[in-house]
Amino acid sequence: MRFLGLLVLFLSVFVQSCGESTLSPACSCRETNEDPNLAWRTQLRISNLNGVWGPSRNDLFFVGDYGNIIHYDGSSWEFMNSGTAKGLNDIWGDSHDNIFAVGADGLILHYDGSGWSEMNSKTNANLSALWGISERSVYAVGAYGTILHFDGTGWAVMARGLAPFLVDIWGSSDSDIYVPSSEGVLHYNGVAWSMIDTGVDAYFSGVWGTSASSVYLIGTKGAIAHFDGLSWTKMSSSTSQTLRCIWGNSDSEIFVFGNNGESLRFDGASWRLLSECTENRMQCIFGFSGTEVFAAGTMAILRYNGANWTRVMGGEFLALNGVWGSSPDNLYAVGETGLIMHYDGRSWSFMRSPTSNNINDIWGFAEDDIYAVGDGGTLLHFDGSEWSLSASGTDVKLSGIWGPSPTDIFIVGWYGTILHYDGSIWRRMESGTGLFFSAVHGRTGTDVYAVTRAEEIFHYDGIAWESVANAPTIIWEDVWVAPGDSVYVVGSRQSIGWFDGTAWNGYSSPSSGERLYGIWGISNSDVYVVGDFGRIRHYDGASWKIVYQNSPLDFRDVWGYSSEDVFVVGRACIILHYGYR
Repeated sequence: MRFLGLLVLFLSVFVQSCGESTLSPACSCRETNEDPNLAWRTQLRISNLNGVWGPSRNDLFFVGDYGNIIHYDGSSWEFMNSGTAKGLNDIWGDSHDNIFAVGADGLILHYDGSGWSEMNSKTNANLSALWGISERSVYAVGAYGTILHFDGTGWAVMARGLAPFLVDIWGSSDSDIYVPSSEGVLHYNGVAWSMIDTGVDAYFSGVWGTSASSVYLIGTKGAIAHFDGLSWTKMSSSTSQTLRCIWGNSDSEIFVFGNNGESLRFDGASWRLLSECTENRMQCIFGFSGTEVFAAGTMAILRYNGANWTRVMGGEFLALNGVWGSSPDNLYAVGETGLIMHYDGRSWSFMRSPTSNNINDIWGFAEDDIYAVGDGGTLLHFDGSEWSLSASGTDVKLSGIWGPSPTDIFIVGWYGTILHYDGSIWRRMESGTGLFFSAVHGRTGTDVYAVTRAEEIFHYDGIAWESVANAPTIIWEDVWVAPGDSVYVVGSRQSIGWFDGTAWNGYSSPSSGERLYGIWGISNSDVYVVGDFGRIRHYDGASWKIVYQNSPLDFRDVWGYSSEDVFVVGRACIILHYGYR
């Protein structure tokens, strides 16, 4: 269940310089609020999933980067609280209430059926793989040739320095254990560890077997080696790709995934390349039979039913595009490939979505009256129990939705599309343009603004939509209409424009590639803006300040319930929360 090479950790980097931003002469940066308990914290971030294990098909656990632990109960997916942001590389257990996970810096977590807690591993080496015989005999391996053993009471260092890095582990008993490493394959006979010669020219990255007389190794150049209890032989795999993970149900039912998403199956006689491949790199595989197999990797979880692989979660560039809530403990986030997530105040979980189209925005009025819009004219409604598709009357991309009441809702989209709902039916409004609208927001049903990606801003006065004169010209992504007379817009080149009730003003950085995607606020002295390069800006009524920055991230939307309860979403399913601990 593995993992090839050293884990790379993307650490948060807080930048204390404004660079070439020209947001305002008073631009400055700060990392956190003065109150140490009031700060930005990551609630969720998905990247690689590196390990999977479960006692049954209705009780599966997936672990991955940034401390992600995802649980599947046979019908729904839920993110568990791991208590860490460190990468997790593998997972193993012998029952629902006795599960171990290993990761970066010697991290070992234990699940007792109710929650995860950290164990004393006696090392700070990155741990890459985990395997056990019983609750009283569990092994973990990793960097610097580290091998740990758990005897039911505590972890102890069994060996160090056997090779620079150990990548996987499997055994038939405590006296028959195999560990592929960066320098060869190690074997433990119950007394000592030693390197073995398989006779196969390859670097091995995974191991699995059915018994002491049937062990399989996989590795580079499509290498598969088999041990029959007496000698090793090279098997024909029909691929030259590096093979990453292996699992089987028997000697006639074995599955392997390769670097480029290739899937192989062994039927006891030969290896066959399955026609169904994925663009996602699979890091781990586990199952219960030849018709119930799960694989996970880069932003995706796949399931094999005996005939083909299908994606049950994720996508290579999965992003959250919008967020809205009726309260701090009832939030919804929407994104690519029909992704809908819900937060109940404790954890985020996936909701059943009736579409696979990208969902671009969300707006609601109560916990049982929420709308979302997306590509291909997608219009969704949530009634408090389930999401359903509604007829929008168009097949163009719908990019924004807002309304002051359930009987007065506006939707904007591409090719000048503007739709209005009066509580009974959706009607197309005359926009007077064929431009691509990106967002809509207003103060009342007769004071609504919509922005386009063609450098124009439009206003609706209750009678007609008209282009706003003397507005800043830039590729606009979002708009927020503040209480009073003010209107704020954000877009490309770090651009922030605003209307003070009399005239439009704006700042931008012509040489900047940073695009601002989302804006939300409480008042004219409490406004948040999010965008590329993991930056969150705040306006306090006097100046804009960068209050958070983590360059590997990209943010897409921001919403809050109060000035001390703000949520930000973006690529890689990133969800940040600003509030008290």
